[in-house]
Amino acid sequence: MIEKFLDYVRGLFTIVEQTGRNSQEVKELQHEMQVLLKAFSDVLHDNERLRDYIDYKLQSAAKDRENDLLRLKIELLESGRALPPSTPSSEEKSE
Repeated sequence: MIEKFLDYVRGLFTIVEQTGRNSQEVKELQHEMQVLLKAFSDVLHDNERLRDYIDYKLQSAAKDRENDLLRLKIELLESGRALPPSTPSSEEKSE
């Protein structure tokens, strides 16, 4: 009977010890999760900034092309040469 009681107490201490280790592991995993979530949030933010930068560059390039075309038309008009017939661009076709 005493042997069973001692086995029970040993089992109880083992369970308490394992619970303590599990609690520590849970805390470590929670910390790792916080670090990963922060890193993921930073990547999402950087991705958004990069997307905004690409949009800005695309719009800037389109404006530059339009300005170049207008300058060319002005030079052709000033030189007295006739402009070639206008063909609608892909942007104008879609509108």
